[in-house]
Amino acid sequence: GAALFWTGFHEFNEMRFLNRYLKEDMVFVDVGANQGEFALFAAKRLHKGSVLAFEPMSMFFDRLVSNVALNGFENVKCLLLGLSDRAAKAQIYFNATNPLNHEGLGSLYPVDMHDGSTELISLVTLDAVVEEQGLRKVDFIKIDVEGAEWAALRGAEQVLRKYRPTLMVELNHETAA
Repeated sequence: GAALFWTGFHEFNEMRFLNRYLKEDMVFVDVGANQGEFALFAAKRLHKGSVLAFEPMSMFFDRLVSNVALNGFENVKCLLLGLSDRAAKAQIYFNATNPLNHEGLGSLYPVDMHDGSTELISLVTLDAVVEEQGLRKVDFIKIDVEGAEWAALRGAEQVLRKYRPTLMVELNHETAA
């Protein structure tokens, strides 16, 4: 949050790219929205489009919803859900030794840096949500879910085939399998 407060961005290069790439009528899907940096950035540029923001951890979801409201965005739909390759319930893990260290890095996988369970979350597929929401297109998907990226992509197979969206996916050594 401090980087956002002081500079307005945490992911500067990614925001520069999005600023040039996004068109006002696009549909942007933010998977692992956290407190909403990407969702808010996209919402400001998508005057005729929309943002679908997924955040499964209740603490960050509450911040996301608050940030969307504080900015007055009506084109953002926030969902308290994680994405995977099937509907399920799962424990999400965080750094129990130092919970303030990398506070946004909750993971479905208990590894050295994620060794404490924080809450039971709900998982769904993007394919199911896009159908349920009646979306006619998906233009861009940003995924940052600390090791669960492949499962989220497998659960978006129909969306990927039908709409061929641009993907921005973060992978890291600690949690990518």
